[in-house]
Order: sequence, then C-alpha cells, then structure tokens
Amino acid sequence: MSATPRAVSATPRAGTWLGDAAEVIHALGLTSYEDVRRIAPMLGLEPSEREAPPPVPDLEPAGDSAAAGPSGPAPAAATRATRLRDLSALALPRLEPAGTQPLREPAPGGSALPEENQDDVLPTLPFRPLLRSRTAVGVLAATVRTWGPGSRIDERRAVAELARGRPIREFPRRPRLSMYRGVHVLVDLGEALEPYGRDQEYVVDLVQRVAGREATTLGSFENCPSRGVRMRPRYVTVRGRPVLVLTDLGLGGPPVQPARAPAAEWYRYARGAARAGSPVIALVPYPLDGAHRTLIRRIAVVSWDRASVSAVQQARRRAS
Repeated sequence: MSATPRAVSATPRAGTWLGDAAEVIHALGLTSYEDVRRIAPMLGLEPSEREAPPPVPDLEPAGDSAAAGPSGPAPAAATRATRLRDLSALALPRLEPAGTQPLREPAPGGSALPEENQDDVLPTLPFRPLLRSRTAVGVLAATVRTWGPGSRIDERRAVAELARGRPIREFPRRPRLSMYRGVHVLVDLGEALEPYGRDQEYVVDLVQRVAGREATTLGSFENCPSRGVRMRPRYVTVRGRPVLVLTDLGLGGPPVQPARAPAAEWYRYARGAARAGSPVIALVPYPLDGAHRTLIRRIAVVSWDRASVSAVQQARRRAS
C-alpha cells in the first residue's frame, strides 16, 4: 500500500509570506510539489507535515471514448481541467502566522507606537549652540558696540582749547564703546546655512536681549546681501549702525552650487557698507580659505564656535 501523500504547510519565520514565495517559485519555474517543499526552507518558511488535499479529478474523457473521438482540438472544458491539474501541484497551503496579536489602540494623548517599539525611538538631542553659553552675552556685546561720546570730560582737549584762547561752549567728552546705535542683523537663508538654522535663531534672540528689540533690526538674504535683503519689518537707515551677518561667506554647501557668492562679491558689499559708516561683522561656522582671507581687511570675520571677546576685538581692529 502506497504511503499517503503529505502536504507542506509553511509557517513564516523571517517575514516571508505567500506573495514572496510565489514570486520565487514562478521565477525558478518549479513544476513539482517536491521542488516546492525543498525550496520552502530557503525562503524562510518552516514546512510541517499535514494531510495533502484530495487530488483534482481528471475531467478529461478517458478510455475508448477518448480514442474513438475525432482528432482535433480538445474541448474547452477539457483544456480548463488540464490547466487546473497542472497548476494544482504549485499551490501552497494556507499560511498561518504564529503568535500574532492585535494592535493596541493608542491612549488619548499617548504614543501611537507599540510599547515594545517605544524604546527604539531616539530621544530628541539637546541643542548645544556654537556660541558658548558662558561667554555668548559678552561676545555679542563686543560685536555690536561702537565708539560714541561718553559722559566723562576729556581734560586734555579742554586744556588745549583754553590754551589757544578759545572759549569752551561745550566740554569735549571722552569716547567710549556703547550700543546706543543698535545693530542690524542679517540672516543668511541659503542652502549652505540650513544645518545652522537653530544657531541663527539663538543668536538673533540673544542679540535682541542684549541690544534691545527696539534697537535691533532684522533682515534675511540668500548667499550675499548685495543680491537683495528682505527686511522684517521695514527700518530707517541709521548711519554708523554695525551690521552683524550670520553667514558662511560662500564657504559651505554642495561643491557645485551656482548661487555661491564669491569672495569678490562679499568684498564689494563690505566696501559699500564701510562708505555708509557701518562696520560689517560676520559669524562664520567654517575656517577661511586662501581666497577669503582678503576679506578680513573689510569684514570682521569671527569663527562662530571659537568666538570670544578678544577674538571679536582683534577682528574689528583688523577690519577698521
């Protein structure tokens, strides 16, 4: 007595399902049940022994009636039965995933992820600005200060005027650094400054607190201010007001960037600002290359992550 044919019941082990197995079987051109049984473990399916389904009955006419019939194409019913019989060997039994549990409904205001996957979510990293928090206020104060008349009397100048026999109608005052002119902040919104967006917001907020919101004007541009500045809101030009630029001076971004501003364009912009009496100070997150080192005579370039009060003072003296 021949053994009862057995069927292969596949249980997925590594995320392989019926569609994946069917694609592989079709691509390999397997035509027998034993071939499907051998290929199942390679697809990550665990075969298990079950009773095979009853064979598809042969619906084609057999015996003398088939031999006695006239030669010619087979009837449509017989052709369909033959195709079903040929395909029955490739049919896989129903897949039954093990250990499947229904998804839990998220609680109101809670996380939509399952509890076992919540540990895989990376926590939000704390923001660490390029400017050191201990010296940021002093650095920005040194950046926006300009020379102006102070409150102390300049005795030397007063004595010199009296020695010449000239009357003193107003005592000369000693100059001092102050923020009475305010500051004009320009934020570069070019592609190269996208990684430093939070640092730009941090500096703008800190400048407004140091110099005062009424004395701080904001503007934005892309790649270079000479191509156009968008103000928010409109402001009245104040002669001598320093310009703080948060930019990369064309040093960052993709290697092939048609909109990159060359060093010569920045030099022309700084020269025009100097004619208006406004010094330009730039916070730059990249070190200067050979072409941009010529800008230090027109722009007080300060390394963003290494900024200090002394570094700002030296940069401004070089650009003055």
